[in-house]
Amino acid sequence: MSIQSDGNQYRLRHGHLDLEIVPEVGGRIGSVQYRGQEVLLETDRNEGLNWGNVLWPSPQSDWGWPPEPVLDHKPYEVELSGDALTLISGVAPETGYQFVKTYGFDTHADALVIDYQIHNRSREKRTVAAWEITRVPPSGLALFPTGDTKAISGQFKPLPTQSSHGITWYLYEPERIDGDHKLMTDGAEGWLAYINEGVALIKQFPDVPAELNAPGEGEIEIYTNAAKTYIEIEQQGPLTQLAPGEVLDWQVRWYVRSVPENISAEVGDEALVAWIRELLGITP
Repeated sequence: MSIQSDGNQYRLRHGHLDLEIVPEVGGRIGSVQYRGQEVLLETDRNEGLNWGNVLWPSPQSDWGWPPEPVLDHKPYEVELSGDALTLISGVAPETGYQFVKTYGFDTHADALVIDYQIHNRSREKRTVAAWEITRVPPSGLALFPTGDTKAISGQFKPLPTQSSHGITWYLYEPERIDGDHKLMTDGAEGWLAYINEGVALIKQFPDVPAELNAPGEGEIEIYTNAAKTYIEIEQQGPLTQLAPGEVLDWQVRWYVRSVPENISAEVGDEALVAWIRELLGITP
C-alpha cells in the first residue's frame, strides 16, 4: 500500500485499487478506480456536493436538510500514521458531533477498511447511528440479503425492487424513474453490493438487528434522483446512545473485484450471491 499527496488530495493505492481522499471537502472518498475503471459517480464537482462517499448521522429527522457543513463538506484535518490516513472534522454547532474517518487496507483480505467514529462533543446525551452514503453512476445492479422489516420510502416514491431466494435486487432502469425514489429497510448478513460494467463494490459491516435501526430509517437504503444522474448505495449502523464525551465506533470494509466471467450478474443470479458470500466468508 502507498499513500501520496499533491497538497489537496491524497491517493491510496493497493494492488489494482486506487482511491482519492479529499480532505478539503469533508474528508470524503472522491474516486475509486479498479484496474483503471471508475466505480463511483463521475461528475463536475463544482456543480454541487452530491458526489463521493460521505458519512452522515442518523436519523435524519434530528437535523433535517442540508447536512451540517462541518461534517459533510467543510475541510477536515489530516493525520498520517503508518499505513493509515485519518481525517478529523470540526465540531458541528447544532448536534455537537465530531467525525473521525480512518482509511487503510487489510492487505491479507485485499479490502479497504474504513473506521468511522462519531464523538459526542455536546453537553447532552445523543442517540445516533452512523450512516455511509456512496454515490455511484445511474446504471447497474444493487443487491442485499432481505431482512426482517417491510421497505418504506418516507417522502419519496417507492423503489421498484425484486425479491428471490432471500435477496432483494434493484436493477436501475431509467424508464421506470418518475421522481425521487427510495428504499429503507432492514438487511441481513451485513453486506450490500453494487455491480456495474463487470466490477463489483461489496460493502461489509456488522449486521444490525431490526430493533436497532434508527426510527424512520433502515439498515439498508437505496436512493435514485428524479434527474436520473446518480444512485446512492447506503447502509447504517445500530442506533447508539452517547453520553457527553462518548464515541461511537463503526467499521466498514469495501471489497472491489471484477465479477467472474462465468457469472451473469443479473437479477436472481444465485451464482453471484454465492460468489459474494464466499468472498466475505459467509455461510447462509
